[in-house]
Amino acid sequence: IVYLLSFVFMRKKRIWLFADRPNIADDNAMYLFRYAVNQDDGIDKYFIVEKSSTDYGKMRKISKNIISFVSFRHKFMYMFGEKVISSHVDHEWINPFYEDKVCFSNHSTIQRCFIQHGITLHDVSFWLRKFFYNNYLFSTACDYERDSIVNGNYNYDEERVNTLGFPRFDSLSSENTKREILFAPT
Repeated sequence: IVYLLSFVFMRKKRIWLFADRPNIADDNAMYLFRYAVNQDDGIDKYFIVEKSSTDYGKMRKISKNIISFVSFRHKFMYMFGEKVISSHVDHEWINPFYEDKVCFSNHSTIQRCFIQHGITLHDVSFWLRKFFYNNYLFSTACDYERDSIVNGNYNYDEERVNTLGFPRFDSLSSENTKREILFAPT
């Protein structure tokens, strides 16, 4: 009865999980989470990062809704979550059941939102195509990148690929700037 009641209660909640890498919280998902937790929209938001990470404590200062990667709570929230929003797409960094190989690990109804951590310059459809990840949302930083995903071999419907930019850029400030030239070869 307790399980049934928790199932009924949790199904009515809107739960969004945010994640960068399992051991790091410093990318687009962290910046978007930092913004999202301050929005009064009826959505419960949680950030996933390993408890042993040096970023765990930093995230706890932002919100109390920080969950340890692959913990029981992470798995529980993943089962009932509406969305997982991540700057990375790899299953083992998003799906807490990946290593367990349990029957419901691939049957979750959670919508995967890929907000990336960099601009896709070359055709990497062999890795990011819909067949492997089936993202509900595939965010791009510019229209040129969006067009290359939509018209490339990724197989995403046009409405699933959106030009939204990078959340981490929204936190940049132009206060106290000097006139400088930055030369940064790769």
